Amino acid sequence: MRLLAGYRRSPAQSWLVSYLLPTERAWTDECVASGVGPTDVLDELNLCALGDAAQLDALPARDVRAVLSREVLVTLMDAVGADLLPFLVGVLGDRRVGSRERGLVLDTIAALPSDDAFRALLDRIADRHARTALVAAMKRYPVRALRLLAAAGTAEARELLETHARTNTGTVEAALPALPADVRAAVETLMAAPADDVREAAPDELPAFLADPPWNRPVKPVATVPEPPAALAMAWRDGERAEWLATATGRIEPPPGADWKKLAARYRGGARVREDVPLLVHGPEPVVRPLLPDWTGTWIGEYGWEWMRIVVARYETDALVPALQLTEEAPAAAPLLPFTGSEVALRMGEWLSRAAKHAGPAAAWFDRHGLDAVPYLVPAALGTKAKPRRDAEAALRHLADRHGAEAVAGAAPDVSAELLAVLSAHPVRTGLVRRPKLPAWADPAVLPRARLRAPRRALPYGRRAPSPNCWRSPSRTGRTTSAPRSTRRPSPGSAGHCSSSGGPWAAPPRTAGRSRSSPAPATTRPPAVSSR
Repeated sequence: MRLLAGYRRSPAQSWLVSYLLPTERAWTDECVASGVGPTDVLDELNLCALGDAAQLDALPARDVRAVLSREVLVTLMDAVGADLLPFLVGVLGDRRVGSRERGLVLDTIAALPSDDAFRALLDRIADRHARTALVAAMKRYPVRALRLLAAAGTAEARELLETHARTNTGTVEAALPALPADVRAAVETLMAAPADDVREAAPDELPAFLADPPWNRPVKPVATVPEPPAALAMAWRDGERAEWLATATGRIEPPPGADWKKLAARYRGGARVREDVPLLVHGPEPVVRPLLPDWTGTWIGEYGWEWMRIVVARYETDALVPALQLTEEAPAAAPLLPFTGSEVALRMGEWLSRAAKHAGPAAAWFDRHGLDAVPYLVPAALGTKAKPRRDAEAALRHLADRHGAEAVAGAAPDVSAELLAVLSAHPVRTGLVRRPKLPAWADPAVLPRARLRAPRRALPYGRRAPSPNCWRSPSRTGRTTSAPRSTRRPSPGSAGHCSSSGGPWAAPPRTAGRSRSSPAPATTRPPAVSSR
């Protein structure tokens, strides 16, 4: 401490020392009392140096939008505690504060252990982001939620209270004896008979997709399958290799008096220059072939990728590494089309399912090889390793779209039943697609109760969660999002209807820079630990 005291020679240095030693409150008081505002560079550190609400209130007025990060808010909350609320409410009242910062502030309010903080969220219940934070506060402080929601007396608070009471029956029963009489009476009345006289639908009254969501019934058969005979091979069409060898080289001419060994040595050094392409296209086979397995990329430039056809035709399986890497850099189907084998098939499956810009070359490869590719995919598709299994399944589903699931299963007769079970199942059940992750605004407790068109029927409280998950669930191919068709459609005004008709709990509107298919941004919750 004595060493750091010597560095308190300027306002900026004093603030920095106070950040490093936040327990020295007197030093921080001096910084605040000096009236010198923090610099832009150190603004975050200065806020994190504060130790109580008095210091925070005494700071010179300034625009804090640039420093409203989760780390700063959590550190302030750790130091100031529940007294941080007036500062946070003031930030919410600043019209210049954006939605991201507003969400962080609301989440911080939800973590404050005070009735006033809970009421601050309850007063803003019409704001869907505040409502999401309010639900988080209800989960964090369930007994406080019972007291304050019952005392609020509004329709929105009553709806949340009913949801809270019915989804946390154990907590409610344990807390009731210690609650005030009016709160206890309100909760007991709700538990006895819902105000809207809506009865929970029985399982046989629900659409099948809601009564038994696909993720509850996994389909992951495992079988030992003999490896295909050829690990890597070429499958040329008649006359195709000769045609590729005759590809016009255009401006790719061999350097006059080329020293091929010198060019090869420079290539091994990692330089990406124009002369690399003439080396690979025109160099002698004994010099070029040893370079291919350790391919690290090369200069492409105006030459494009047509010259790789010559390299593939000359060196065949030894040219797989450069053909793969070149396709990753400049997606093009042609260089990979003649290759076949497990490694290539699984790589194409990976591109098909995870790399959008490479989906075209991968689809072209599977369209060329068709059902002949199935034996290379089956061992991984029915194996125990998750990633190869997903990649193989994506490829098999692509082939099933082209040729039919029965034809794909028939291409591997020893395990046709297992393959057909995988291809017939919803991709969420097989693990190809993970269960949809909901944004914060789609928390079932935030949404209005989902009612069915049947008179006075609603989804049971324990089954409310599957509904928004189903809205974002992929189709059976795993490529598009779709809701399952059902004759038991949700009624207008319910959560199920909000997904298409909008309303106060519908998805946030599109903003510039985000595509229609992008998920809505979810606010970030502050952790339970301090960053101090």
